[in-house]
Amino acid sequence: MVNVRSAVLNDLEPLSALLDGYRQFYKQPSDIQAAHDFLDQRMGLGDSFILVSENSEGMLTGFVQLYPGVSTVGLNARWTLNDLFVLPECRDKGTGRALMEAATQLAHDHGVARLILMTQVENERAQHLYESLGWQRNTAFYGYLLDILNKGQTMTNEHQSAVLAFPPAEPTAMAIAMYDKLCYHTDAWDVAQDLTNGIADIVVIDTRSFEHYCAGHIPGAISLPHKEMTPERLAELDTTLIYIAYCDGIGCNGSTKGAWKLASAGLKVKELLGGLDFWRRDQHPIQTGEQMGSLESAETVACGC
Repeated sequence: MVNVRSAVLNDLEPLSALLDGYRQFYKQPSDIQAAHDFLDQRMGLGDSFILVSENSEGMLTGFVQLYPGVSTVGLNARWTLNDLFVLPECRDKGTGRALMEAATQLAHDHGVARLILMTQVENERAQHLYESLGWQRNTAFYGYLLDILNKGQTMTNEHQSAVLAFPPAEPTAMAIAMYDKLCYHTDAWDVAQDLTNGIADIVVIDTRSFEHYCAGHIPGAISLPHKEMTPERLAELDTTLIYIAYCDGIGCNGSTKGAWKLASAGLKVKELLGGLDFWRRDQHPIQTGEQMGSLESAETVACGC
């Protein structure tokens, strides 16, 4: 039976040994005193949440540590699940799973919108655990590290970098921002893929005039010009669906206005990047006339990325 609870000051000694073992797993030299001082500081400042697991005899067998943070883009709390460690002899007994589930419940109790973690590429054991608990691997973004203490002098190249005039965001912050960006937008290939596969959860909305709609639109899209999105008309839409708003392209903000009205009406919406212009560039089919048309079961265009 695994018991998980919040760490207290009386746990400092055995918890320091666990942290030292955790650091050795990541090829750091053993230093019990440094681990003790670090944990003592965390508990004193209260800047992290530490949960410990213990066996039936009250011996600590593992721990998980979370650091609170916030998302400027999401305007909500985002915590980093920074550390998870279980004694080797206590693995494959549900201890790690119990710690992860307790951490998730703790975040939920604090109204946290999202948890984030990073793990080594070769740590497949941990990856299997995370994925079995519903965590999704981030395959869209690279993470970067900058060693400040050992950075030394700035490069003396006669040319200064225009790209690095503004330093890159901290990896976790960047991952959060890019994830949020994907929540706000979608692209032509993803929409075409879903329409071809008959995904019933999305509805594509052409926010341009009906005349432009008839001249050429995405097959399967409905015509709902943003100028005609009245509260009464929007109240007729199904709140369980996800709406994809598009217009002519990046030079037109009709889809932005439409997405704003849809979201303001309590509907879930994404904006199609590049609109019909990028749809055409990707060589997806175009439907003309008043009929919606359909892409279901159509041959898909290969994605260049």
